[in-house]
Amino acid sequence: MPNDALVEHILSGMERASPTERVVLKMAAALVKQIDQDYDIEAETDQRIRLTPQEMDWLPDRFEVWNAIVCPKHWATPERMAAVEREKAEIQGIMDESGLSHHEAVSEYLRRRKK
Repeated sequence: MPNDALVEHILSGMERASPTERVVLKMAAALVKQIDQDYDIEAETDQRIRLTPQEMDWLPDRFEVWNAIVCPKHWATPERMAAVEREKAEIQGIMDESGLSHHEAVSEYLRRRKK
């Protein structure tokens, strides 16, 4: 039997979670359910763990392990994509203000972030 109390605890924060956090919570709850060898994914009725078509688009293409930490590869969530756009705009701003090449502007951007 899966740890229903743990699944409930995982899903208890869904209302106040960001879209990406909701996907992570759904994935975590689904994985906890699947620990049970007798779990039947075809018979699952808990709609809270089902991903919407949009959420499925946000899933990473795979997971990697970096520094002993599980890390999604190519994770195109709304928050991450917005951060990428902000980064691109900042790099473009550096290029515009200083006349640096893209490569040099990226180096300057990274230097500024370290401060």
